[in-house]
Amino acid sequence: MAARFSPLTTEDLPELLRLCSAALPLDPFSVEVLARRIYDDARYDPQLVFGLRHQGRLIGAVAGVIRQDQDDRRCGWMKLLAVDPAHRLRGVGRQLVMSLETLFQRRRATRMDTVGHPGYFWPGVDVRYTPACCLLEKLGFREHRYLVNMAVDLTRFTSDASEWEKRLTAGGYTLARADGASMPDVAELIADHWPLWSHEPLAAMNNDPVSMFYVRQADRAVAYAAYDIEMFPGTFGSIGTDPDHRGQGLGAALLHACLNAMKDKGYPRAEIQWAGPIAFYARNCGAIIHRVFRDYRKELDPDA
Repeated sequence: MAARFSPLTTEDLPELLRLCSAALPLDPFSVEVLARRIYDDARYDPQLVFGLRHQGRLIGAVAGVIRQDQDDRRCGWMKLLAVDPAHRLRGVGRQLVMSLETLFQRRRATRMDTVGHPGYFWPGVDVRYTPACCLLEKLGFREHRYLVNMAVDLTRFTSDASEWEKRLTAGGYTLARADGASMPDVAELIADHWPLWSHEPLAAMNNDPVSMFYVRQADRAVAYAAYDIEMFPGTFGSIGTDPDHRGQGLGAALLHACLNAMKDKGYPRAEIQWAGPIAFYARNCGAIIHRVFRDYRKELDPDA
């Protein structure tokens, strides 16, 4: 099959949407989501977003980005891989992944990964996308860990905001939706404790209404939670509490504030991304494990 590589720009978004909707049917893609996750990324590199065309039709696409990990290691992250179901088992996915790997090596990346942030669609490869798992393992990727998302049925979720307000007030805390005036303080909290999430205040401000709540004490932000920042609409996370203020119920109060806001927005379900403390979510909002992801990694030799 004769196919040619083609760069993908914002002008190709409608065609990329068609491809992703067909290749990755478990997820609600839209032009806005694709634009935010790929082209609005501060580290967007146009040479790392490309596709394969057959007779002019886009039959495969891949998007990557170079980042430093928490150990300051230079890594290449493949954030999207989509192959038209009608063109699978013809080498399309292999060509896309191997070409991206070569570009990562040229940029001195020492590892290729399927997990990274900000600007991610998933925390890994959904195990139900079996062809992708098979392809990556065949190309030398190794499973590093499993990650999960959890889900909350918002049609059945109930929460008394006044009760949470009483609890917080008793401890000298106040909960509110972030805005332009308070966001610098919230951004400082995030930068101090979770620098890898420093993009989230701006992302939250770009949503209407602002998709972030915070808790303050003595005019200082000490905890926060957000939604509709990563993945797809209807996703909760991230969330964080200053270590000096943990154990006061701030996280649970923020979780409920976000879930109430998501329910008011009309979402039937909230998906908790990259869920860490599973028991916390199960206990505080009845969340269940909903999706399972494999994080694949491959070591690279930039001198090869």
